[in-house]
Amino acid sequence: MKGYEILGFLGILRECIKVISKNGKLIATITTISILLKSLLSVMMSSSTRPAISDLLTQEILLSLPNSNITNIGDSFKHIQKDVQIIIGFEFLYLLPSLAVSLFSMVTMILASVIAYSDRNMSFRDFVSRIPKLCFRSLVTLFHLKLLATGYLGLSLILLISLMILCINHLLVLIPIIFTLCFFASILYINLAVVWEMALVISVIEKSCYGLQAFGKAEGLVKGKRLHGFTLSLLCTIVLVIISQSFKVRPNQQSVSAQIICGFFATAFNSLVAMVYLLSYTVLYFQCKETHGEEVELQESLEYSKIPEKEAGQGQDRL
Repeated sequence: MKGYEILGFLGILRECIKVISKNGKLIATITTISILLKSLLSVMMSSSTRPAISDLLTQEILLSLPNSNITNIGDSFKHIQKDVQIIIGFEFLYLLPSLAVSLFSMVTMILASVIAYSDRNMSFRDFVSRIPKLCFRSLVTLFHLKLLATGYLGLSLILLISLMILCINHLLVLIPIIFTLCFFASILYINLAVVWEMALVISVIEKSCYGLQAFGKAEGLVKGKRLHGFTLSLLCTIVLVIISQSFKVRPNQQSVSAQIICGFFATAFNSLVAMVYLLSYTVLYFQCKETHGEEVELQESLEYSKIPEKEAGQGQDRL
């Protein structure tokens, strides 16, 4: 029975293909816009921090030289401090635009998936007008999600450091314990993420349900289907790790053009995986509702449906 439940995620992926076939133009438009915006931010971020990163690598080489004197070491550390401040500054500068793009991509993909899955109707103008409000609701839920994730990672880190302190003189025992702890901590995190991701979907779909309330509702909703969500999250994590390793940027080994190309393909594939992931969780939401015999409460009691292909194409031209 458990094996059948694990393979149940394949049915969700088949449903995702059907959803894409129903409203492919709109979903493709959202995915393309998401990839372009994220790629643009990635290129801008890379161009802004590249001089500082190059200087950091140069200072690292200078510090490794055997004939470095105290004066040179002091100057190198000043350069390193300045470069780190520049990098952190640009990270904070691009944090808000990155968050805005991520929220836009998430909300529009979930909303488009709902329209296609439920076979109802909504005008393109109405679709666009709802995005700001849904982004705000999702932002509230995302804020609580980040707090929960930070708390979990913090507790895991405290436990890991405590074990390292206790077993510091027994490395042969410590190393297997660390690997085991990291493995089970990762599995538990993915299991918790099922509820967290479902809470984000609920924040977009259901009226007056976001923030902590969405987490409570998601916890009850995934009962009976949690293994499906876990398998989807685990598969997504594995694919993202493969992509990150395949297109890993190496500043000291690659030319600038090669770094840009690798960054673009990494961003594109990550965006595609993220879109399929959101689409699959939207399908899982509807399946969970059917399992519990609950009616779907859509935002503001509106009847959504598939956006006509012609209207979606006109919207794409306007964008």
